[in-house]
Amino acid sequence: MFKCDSPWRNLLHIELSRYTLNGRVADLGGSIKSEYTRFLNGDHAIEIVNMDENTNPDFSFDLEKPLALESGAYDGVLCINTLEHIFDYKNLLSEINRILKNDGTLILAVPFLVQIHPSPNDYFRFSKQSLEKSLLENGFKNIIIKSVGKGPFTAAAQIKFNVLHFNFLRVVSRWIAQLLDSFIDEIVHLFSKKNNYNSDFYPVGYLVIAKNNS
Repeated sequence: MFKCDSPWRNLLHIELSRYTLNGRVADLGGSIKSEYTRFLNGDHAIEIVNMDENTNPDFSFDLEKPLALESGAYDGVLCINTLEHIFDYKNLLSEINRILKNDGTLILAVPFLVQIHPSPNDYFRFSKQSLEKSLLENGFKNIIIKSVGKGPFTAAAQIKFNVLHFNFLRVVSRWIAQLLDSFIDEIVHLFSKKNNYNSDFYPVGYLVIAKNNS
């Protein structure tokens, strides 16, 4: 069956295609079916960590608990659409710092305008400020946080997408988001005298790139 990505996932994939990861990479909360990994550049070997055996993980354990992974073992860590499902997320960030090699790279993504989606639980929506503070408190440096989106109309397209349950309607919604809503956001940027109609004020999610500080 044809699958249509939401504006959030589509824009996230575009952003991910701008980054490179090399070496040994842990994908926390990932799956053998995860599509985002194919957008990353680089020569990397990905190891999936997930408590759900249906994801065909390399390691199966609860991300709420200390990671049963060797310290300083990974060149990179992926945490894509996962942090919002972890109640003790600061512990997970600390553990990610621990398993990364010195100057290793974390690529993290979280949604902002996505419906409640238990997997098995859904706890948080993060702002740019909360992400930055949490990462700094848990030993990360050189933090780049990208607001993913275009403006209020693209944000509205994401909300509309959430309530559509048929692929045909989702295809239409995606094209509207890419063409009409994106175009309207560009026009608003062009003619508005205010600077609060951009993705920083209307994010559909965030992409974070950070280095550990071992």
